[in-house]
Amino acid sequence: MIEKIYQIGKCLSGNQEPIDKYVQKVKIKKNTKIDESFESETKLFIAKVVYNIPELRIEFELQKEYELGDEKRYNFLDTPRARSRKFHLVWLSKDFKNLVKYPFKEIKTQISLERDKIKDFDEKFAYLCKMINMVIESKIDGNKIYTPDNVLESEKFKVYLRKKTGNLSDNIEDQINELHTDLTEEYIKKFLLELKPKQDIAFYIPVIKYLDETETLKEAYITEHREYRNFYLLTKNDTSVTSANIDNSTVTEYCYLCKQKAESVKVPTFERGAITQIFVTTTINSARNISDNKYKENFSICNDCLEAIKVGEKYIREHYRFKFAELNTYLIPYFYDIKDDFDYQLVSNEIKKDTELLFQGAEVKNFINSIKDELDDTSDKFQFWKNNIFSLTFISYQSDGNSFKITNIIEEVSKSRFEIIIKAFAEEFAKLTDYVRKFSIESIYSLIPVKNNSKAKNEAMEFFNALFKLNIIERKNIIKHFCQSMHYLFHLKPDKFYTSSDIYKNLKKGEIFDFTIKDYVFRYLIIINALEKLNILKQEVKSMSEDLLKCEEEAFINTQKLGEQERSLFYLGLILRKIAVKQQSKGHYSAPILQKIQFQGMNSKDIQRLYLDIMEKVKQYEIEKWTNDREELHRYMKGFHNYFDRNLKNWQLSEEENVFYLLSGYAYLVADSTINKDEALENKTNELEGDNKNGN
Repeated sequence: MIEKIYQIGKCLSGNQEPIDKYVQKVKIKKNTKIDESFESETKLFIAKVVYNIPELRIEFELQKEYELGDEKRYNFLDTPRARSRKFHLVWLSKDFKNLVKYPFKEIKTQISLERDKIKDFDEKFAYLCKMINMVIESKIDGNKIYTPDNVLESEKFKVYLRKKTGNLSDNIEDQINELHTDLTEEYIKKFLLELKPKQDIAFYIPVIKYLDETETLKEAYITEHREYRNFYLLTKNDTSVTSANIDNSTVTEYCYLCKQKAESVKVPTFERGAITQIFVTTTINSARNISDNKYKENFSICNDCLEAIKVGEKYIREHYRFKFAELNTYLIPYFYDIKDDFDYQLVSNEIKKDTELLFQGAEVKNFINSIKDELDDTSDKFQFWKNNIFSLTFISYQSDGNSFKITNIIEEVSKSRFEIIIKAFAEEFAKLTDYVRKFSIESIYSLIPVKNNSKAKNEAMEFFNALFKLNIIERKNIIKHFCQSMHYLFHLKPDKFYTSSDIYKNLKKGEIFDFTIKDYVFRYLIIINALEKLNILKQEVKSMSEDLLKCEEEAFINTQKLGEQERSLFYLGLILRKIAVKQQSKGHYSAPILQKIQFQGMNSKDIQRLYLDIMEKVKQYEIEKWTNDREELHRYMKGFHNYFDRNLKNWQLSEEENVFYLLSGYAYLVADSTINKDEALENKTNELEGDNKNGN
């Protein structure tokens, strides 16, 4: 895995400065536009926190409107993770309580820890140390924050003070002191910076206001100074500042990644929360008799490669993150043949764009057409798809900002395998476009039940793991997922309270359950048929005789390659649908006959009992009196008996499969024109409970 991250960093590091890999990007909200032409959208500003030493107070002012690239100019650097010392000096709003009052004490403590790393430390960081000591020695009280006179005189501010502090006295100074003990983002933005609606702060920079030797008032933008950048690099053990070794147990002259001799190699240590922590650097769980020294001898890395890894990881975090099965996921491409003129950013960004669209709603047929267009295109932009051999790795993870836990890895999905898988789904979808309007890889996630519990097994992700590795998938497991979904959705009540462990967070129920059945059945048929095409579906051999019926339903059944037992249930489902339509025509839009189905599974005896219940309804609704209904009913009954009776003694389908193929027949007759959907929704709430109890 680390080789893939290293490749990204190596391709990109040639155009970067050492500090670039640590620069954070401002998180811009979707409705925020960084452009003068978007006056109505939210504008971002950079604010400065002025440590006014002559006045012994802290002031807040707007510095400028934010522009892309200001992160690097003002050195908006990565925040130390977890419980690491917070010595950085460019802040977000959430840092106020801990950092605005006492930031320079933190960085001074860090200086004492870093002093021994390089020679002539005091000389190389003289300016930084001078500015920090100046603020600390002035003893500026963090509570003494300057509030402009026009704000103090504002009635709006006085009302805000009383509300926030609960202090009803007329002494504003007491109220303000009370407010300063717990700085709030609202107070700073609304009153000290006087932001207007649709204005916000990108980040805050510290400015030190002081008197020089000539008693001239000056401002020091400390974070823009090269010494601040170099000090930050020193804390990261960056080789551009020092060649000191992080791990002193240097045991070899060969680098694990570049395979070249190097003056300094070391066993890498990575920050908490880093993707690269997946790279194992200990002998835990390794083979016996492998000494610690020998292990390090194999996996030591040179300084240049270590820096490339940092560049690669930063690029992945910023550019290759998306949602996969509702999990935060990193996409990591790996190219097997990189030429001198290879444009990594162009090629990898195109691959990421196509892949992200595929997993976030793009139809599989559109994806295939897009790739075909790129293959046919002769422009330089699309040559990468046919000229490059690459694989894709998906790392899904959970993170709270401090810790980083990898929950799933799908590693090295080759370009050809990726195309084969998507093509199989696209072809099967094309056969069922009369029944399914859209189908994407993302939609598979909404079909497989996933418990609303982070500790529960993610069955959808297990499916994707097997799919992209082309491992064998049990047919019975796919059908089981279908039955679980149907059982849950059928019994789901909007007014009932469910605990989080009882809820499948990804399943969606439509207003009319008939359309939910139809949608799930045909999407599952696409999945099953695609897996068969890929030869990764484990299933029993289907029994089939030459004595097949000649009717229009058989044409569809043949395209699905159903065996005799599946066909019998399909025909029973057709009869079931006829009863449901009659019930809906009488105003019973929930089709009470569906309550006869045990969605979690039905054995052959349950099927026989259901058939008898259906025949009772046929008599009750006098379906045989209507010519069209009578002809269809007789054809469906003939189909059921033709296949069911001769297979009953040797019934091989599972209980879940019985339900799936029964509902397949039901779904086949569900069309948009079958039910007036608007009328159904309008009358659905008017059904009487007695209708369901009586089975009408």
